[in-house]
Amino acid sequence: MWSSDSRRLALATRLSYSSLPSTGDDACWEVDIATRSVRHWSALSVADAEYIAALVAATPAADVDAVVNGRQALADPPMGMGGGQVMARAWMLAPGLVSSWAGETLSLAQGSEVRVLSDACATVASPVAMRNGGQLIVVTRKDGRFEAIRVHDGQHRVHTLEMPATASLLSATVDGRVWCRLDANDGSWLYVAGRDASDVTSPLVLNRHLAEIRRPRAREVERTSSDGKRLTGVLMTPTSTPAGTRSPVILWAYPNSVPRLDGWLSRLNDDSAITYPFQYLLAQGFAVFQAPLPMLDRPDAAEPLDYVSGLILPWLGVLDQQPEVQAGQYGFWGHSDAGYVALALLATTDRFKAIAAASTFPDLAATLYSARLPFQTLDCAAHLIQTDRWYYEADTQRYRVGGSLWRNTERFVRNSALFRLEHATTPTLLMVGEYDAVPRSMEQVYSVLHGKGVPVELAYYWGEGHMISSPENLHDLWTRSEQFFRRNLWLS
Repeated sequence: MWSSDSRRLALATRLSYSSLPSTGDDACWEVDIATRSVRHWSALSVADAEYIAALVAATPAADVDAVVNGRQALADPPMGMGGGQVMARAWMLAPGLVSSWAGETLSLAQGSEVRVLSDACATVASPVAMRNGGQLIVVTRKDGRFEAIRVHDGQHRVHTLEMPATASLLSATVDGRVWCRLDANDGSWLYVAGRDASDVTSPLVLNRHLAEIRRPRAREVERTSSDGKRLTGVLMTPTSTPAGTRSPVILWAYPNSVPRLDGWLSRLNDDSAITYPFQYLLAQGFAVFQAPLPMLDRPDAAEPLDYVSGLILPWLGVLDQQPEVQAGQYGFWGHSDAGYVALALLATTDRFKAIAAASTFPDLAATLYSARLPFQTLDCAAHLIQTDRWYYEADTQRYRVGGSLWRNTERFVRNSALFRLEHATTPTLLMVGEYDAVPRSMEQVYSVLHGKGVPVELAYYWGEGHMISSPENLHDLWTRSEQFFRRNLWLS
């Protein structure tokens, strides 16, 4: 966070991964750009470290010590989902004015005075500077209501927003309107702006290129695991083909995600339908199957790479029996943690005809999460910088290896797909952004497969990070994925 004169930079840090909310090495650093001087403050928790950073940025340099030392320190709230993410943020609203969110409580600090703006918060959107002065903060409460909080000259006013019950918060705008996501009757997501339910203006419908495509046909498919648990996946078939047509299937599985008939995969206008190519593949005649991937109960002794492969492969036998499916014609498309599944299948089986892996982690030991990109900082604490540690050292991670790289090197190697490709034969498509966490490892996978004579293609997206986001690159990702599967799967 920068001070208002753009001279000082305050940086919240955490130097280790841990299942505990606070590890004792949380801190805030202040750098004066002009003098190159550096100051350091220890923090009670990761939430407290970010709060200190906001206080430092909002306070004149001469007064920082007194303000930081006199603060009401913040303890970490309970961890949220996503591998240990702490639900905590802090913002400098104006010189001397700071807002903090920790768990269910959103507060405003001005000097030594701290007052609660809202309690029972489920989500808090980042403050937006209003054209006529002040800041607007929009909160989703645990009871589902929205609150718009206007902060101006140290004072605040809270307004309850009468939004539809199916709306979910996105953000606010400089003119005071609130953008939210609305569940429409046709199964799509609509983005709307308004102050209340009667103030809905020009809904923004995404994916207009699929405007004539109906919501995919979807049904549940079940199997019983070897330990007697019932697992449920969702099979979607393209609406562009007559009912009863047998289609090749593209599988997808993300750790601990729960397949649902009304989930984002079957919503034509969900934002994830843009990031991933599944809606496009459905429109091109492929079926899509979302498989469950329960990782919470994985025994510590179970090797993550073989474990995820063992959860996915049994679904192929089940899908072979489905009347909408071309038996044996299977592809897999995975991004990030789902991309790890793709590479695990590449390393352990030849039952897939084509595998696409995007922005993933072929070498666990190389997945060093530093301060290079904001998205890399989310797994221990929201927007806090993680330096000099390995992502999979965290025992809260989905593919946790156990122990540190230095003490458990062999297990890190065994569960890295890069070092398990000796039997790989499946045609592979690799996709990665220039500024992703470990693009070099994706290049190494390409080199290994190419050297073995395995059909492989690497798409390098310049200017992109972990998520491919520019329209041209997204269009390439969709069409490249479709053409890859069309070359390797039989499509009637």
